[in-house]
Amino acid sequence: MSSTVYTNNNLFGGNDINGATTCWRELKRQLKTLGYELTTADNNDLMDCAGIIFCDAFSLGEPPSFGIKSKNMLKKLLGIKIYPGYQTRQLYQEAIDAGLKDKLVLLISEAKSVCPLNFSPKILNKFNRIMTWDDEQLKNPKFIRYWKPMETPPVVEKAVPFNEKKLLVNISFNKYSTYKNELYSERRKLSSYFESNYPNDFDLYGLRWNRPITRWQIIFPFLVKKYSAFRGHSKDKIETLSRYKFNVAYENISDAKGYIADRIFSAFQAKSVPIYWGAPNIKEYIDADTFIDRRQFKNNAELAKFLKQMTEQEYNAYIDAAECFMQSEKYAKFLPENFCNQVIKALNIKA
Repeated sequence: MSSTVYTNNNLFGGNDINGATTCWRELKRQLKTLGYELTTADNNDLMDCAGIIFCDAFSLGEPPSFGIKSKNMLKKLLGIKIYPGYQTRQLYQEAIDAGLKDKLVLLISEAKSVCPLNFSPKILNKFNRIMTWDDEQLKNPKFIRYWKPMETPPVVEKAVPFNEKKLLVNISFNKYSTYKNELYSERRKLSSYFESNYPNDFDLYGLRWNRPITRWQIIFPFLVKKYSAFRGHSKDKIETLSRYKFNVAYENISDAKGYIADRIFSAFQAKSVPIYWGAPNIKEYIDADTFIDRRQFKNNAELAKFLKQMTEQEYNAYIDAAECFMQSEKYAKFLPENFCNQVIKALNIKA
């Protein structure tokens, strides 16, 4: 893994409220039944490995670019904590030197806006087998399809009654990006619009809101927008979502075909209706009657009018459609069990 948070097998730990790492714990369990032990790389000897999974290009130990180095220097001058962006162990080169290239698999998780190197020929040419969700990459036979596994918190058993739900909630991480088709700014625009025009109908939760994030905000704190609708961090995302009719389910970017993260599934689990914006081909994977497609509205004012005018009967049709979808084969593709099956196939592991 590219993050030190998951080293020393912490990836398989139990401190996982929303089930974000369930897929890795399940993979560890399935591999054990086949006679294999899944561990994080750390300082483990490679010679007994049946396979090595690199999660995103971050994990290859590539040195940071000049741009990243410059940003880190500025952060240091400003007293901002710098998190390691790459591993110090040159695991890939160790594996190549040991003649293990045929046992290596690159698993692409992050989109181009977060990890551009995932789409760099220089990186992709290092592997014979690459797992991806990206429909464009799958045109190359060396790529293997997988569906990003969703989080697996308990599904709400009984929906909060329609008339007891507040209108809209946004639970998200406040981020900034220079990527052309990023959607972080759209989350901010929606939050600003609804808290200004429907202050009693909208709440905002998440991390990095109402405080300096960018280097300019750190230098000039008055640039930070203070959201009056901000309610802090949600300790139980599904329980929070269940108290709202609708929730903002925007992906990080809008141009990645096949990139479908947990946001829309969290809404289904909470019996709330997602307002989705992200994968251009979302309807190939998720039934269109289960969500509200943000692309169908010119602006947030038009969206707000649609939400406010929706009847209970119309609303329940979305909830019923989502429940039906969650019983389908389409939905099963996003479960941790299917993720594990795809990884095991990619590793060519046999009992």
